[in-house]
Amino acid sequence: MFKGIQRPEGGVVLISVLVISIVMMVFAISVLSLNVSQVTVGQHQVERIKADQYAKGIFWLNYTSLLNGTGPIGAQSEPLDNKTYSASVSAMGNGIYNTQRYDVTVSY
Repeated sequence: MFKGIQRPEGGVVLISVLVISIVMMVFAISVLSLNVSQVTVGQHQVERIKADQYAKGIFWLNYTSLLNGTGPIGAQSEPLDNKTYSASVSAMGNGIYNTQRYDVTVSY
């Protein structure tokens, strides 16, 4: 019976293909994990910008209420994009030129 011609390099090709596919899978997983981490960092930066803008709004709201003579406002909270931002205003003592200092703290 004729068995045919056997190639001794058949195993080398199989191992080469397996190594290349494993390297490509590792590369794909690393690219996906990098994208996910960039998205989470970007989302955190957006939340910090929103908190900063909210704190500035509370500051100016407090400033106008002090100008009107109604006194400082207390704690405020507002939902922004399914996340609640809470602000508290507290007196910090006397500032420059004997003015009253206030601190606005925002948590989310």
